[in-house]
Formats: sequence, structure tokens, C-alpha cells
Amino acid sequence: MGRNDGDLVAGVGPLRRMLPSLMPSRNGALVYYEQQLDLSKTLPWIEARQPSITLYELAIAGLVRVWSERPQINRFIAGGKLYQRDEISFSISVKKSLDENAPLTSIKAVFDPSDTIEDTCKRVEELIERAKDHKRETESEKEMRFVTKLPIFFIRWLVALQRMVDWFGLLPRFMTRNDPLYSSAYVVNLGSVGLEAAYHHLYEYGNIPFFIVLGKVKKAPVVGDDGELSVREVVNIRYTFDERITDGFYTSTALERFREYIENPKLLDGPP
Repeated sequence: MGRNDGDLVAGVGPLRRMLPSLMPSRNGALVYYEQQLDLSKTLPWIEARQPSITLYELAIAGLVRVWSERPQINRFIAGGKLYQRDEISFSISVKKSLDENAPLTSIKAVFDPSDTIEDTCKRVEELIERAKDHKRETESEKEMRFVTKLPIFFIRWLVALQRMVDWFGLLPRFMTRNDPLYSSAYVVNLGSVGLEAAYHHLYEYGNIPFFIVLGKVKKAPVVGDDGELSVREVVNIRYTFDERITDGFYTSTALERFREYIENPKLLDGPP
């Protein structure tokens, strides 16, 4: 039986077909990858941009473009099988305020492959503002508020039941449509609170195969194309991904394409 959030990938080679059995959990199939992006062209471009955008919004726009161009990284494992996701969606974490005791919320956004950078930035801005609204709860917050009133043993039973139903692809669409843990990737901006990027685990619940963390903008020595050493503004990005969805070469070339978009954002101008 098929799933309502993706299509079974046909023609998978025997090794890749075996990987979910050899490594049944996402955290048993982790690969870590890191990039240091040179922002010497990026930051002036952002400052001159009207309407204004942020580095985080630019990063989301670059990811939308890469995920549309390189569809194999928009796959996921469920029920021991490989699926092609039927949408491009990213989940983001937002603190309600900069107070260290402020609650953290998660929200999911669906993007269209034909979205321009303006479309993407507007969508991200709207989601962040909605997430920061103390008077308005997201769908996932409402669900968690209800579920967490139940006894712990019953919560764990519900989670186990949902994971079992999900294994067979029987979860109804309304249960995954707005769930941040059912998306193409989780994208976190630690730089917004002045922190460096960190590697993050993957969640066994849901079907996210990528976790992407942006760090703070900082100065660092960079060797240019001419071989000269100079100090430039950079940002570190750390990725954690499930190697069962596609091979490492395909993934690394896709992420290097993302580097090109961020280091030379003019490439994102206009329609895809």
C-alpha cells in the first residue's frame, strides 16, 4: 500500500534496498558534513536588497532551489522502504523571544519549485512572525498541549502506536500535513542567537532525513582563488543526514551547489 506523502522509489539497487535492514534507525545511518561559506559577496548583496532579507531567508531560498534541482535528496525511509517525497517542505525552530526562558516552537513550510527568492522570503517571514505570536498556537503546539495532559505511559503508547501505523503507511494526511517532523529537512539558525553551528541528531519519529544548522557570521582566514590569504566574513553550516536515501557523492554535489547559491546569490535572482 502506498503512502500519502510520497511514492515508492522503483529500480533501487540491491545494496540501497538492503540498507534499511542493515541500519534500521536514522541515527544508525548518520553522516556528518560541514561547510564554511564565504560571505564576501553575499552580505553586500543582502544589504543592497530591497525589500530587505536575512541570511537565513536566503539560505532557505537556496535550499528550495537545490531540493527542486536534486530530487534524490528529497527522499525518506519509511517501513524499511525508500520513498520520493511529494513536496518540498522545511521545518524551522523559532524562539518566541530572545529571553533564554522563552519557549521554542517549530513550524513547517511547504514551498513550490517555481518559487522565486521573493516568494520564499515572504513565506519564511510570515511563518516566523506567526510562530513568535504568543497569543497564537501552531497546530503542533495545540496537539502537544492536549497530548501532554495524558499520563506518561499512555503518551508513550500513543507514540509507539503512531510509529507502527506510520511503518505501514497508514497515517492519514491530516496527521502529517502540519507536523514539523514530516518534512524534507529541519533548518535551524543558531546564528540568530549568536551561537556557532552544531551537529544535531535526527528524529526517529517522523521521516526527516536532514538536519541543517546555520551558525553565526564571523571573521575567519580564507584562501581565495588566487591563493592569497585574507580575513573574510564566513558562516559555518553543519549537516546531519541519513545516508540511506542516496549516495554521498550525490548529496555532497547537491550541497556544494547550495554553496554556489549562497556565495553568489545573484544566481537565485529570477524564476528557476
